[in-house]
Amino acid sequence: GLVFHDWESSKKHTTMYWLMRDKSKKLYTPNTFFAASALNRSFVHGTCRFPGDKFLPGRGGVVIEAGAYVGYKAISFAQRVGASGRVIVIEASPDNFRLLCSNIDENGLGEVAKPINCAVWNKDEKLLLMSKTRMKHTIVDTDELSFEANDTINAKSLDTIIDDFGLETVDFLNLQLNGAEIEAIEGLQRNFHRVRYINIVS
Repeated sequence: GLVFHDWESSKKHTTMYWLMRDKSKKLYTPNTFFAASALNRSFVHGTCRFPGDKFLPGRGGVVIEAGAYVGYKAISFAQRVGASGRVIVIEASPDNFRLLCSNIDENGLGEVAKPINCAVWNKDEKLLLMSKTRMKHTIVDTDELSFEANDTINAKSLDTIIDDFGLETVDFLNLQLNGAEIEAIEGLQRNFHRVRYINIVS
């Protein structure tokens, strides 16, 4: 089986548990309901966010996932590409990154999935990471939510990341960056021709 680490349920998710407990699996508890719902959404049914199975690589493929949270989809990608493939897993939040690394290591996927703790931007620099919740982080100003600045983090361009890993081809690039997707694409210039498919989750 697989091991997954995630955060305990917030008050909101604890309330949801009690509202849905009769329809939930008995092994769920108020504290694990959030993790269970995230697991179901991103690992079990994560491919529903992609344009179709034909766009995802098979054995030996190369995936970059930018905005990986704690790694549910990254683990699914790693299983898909196998030992001969590579998954570059990028997460900006230091707290989420620690859980991401635990999930990769404890599932024995460290040779395939390579985690990076940075933001993705149009150039390499230090930026302020603003947070609303554990799943809502951004490096761009947004009118939709009120974020609080709490970390200064390294940001890298996709060109730099592709160069650092010496990637000749990226079969699938998945971007879920809470508003920084355009800047991320701006940072993919000299290596744009190496990327076969780009999927943006907004």
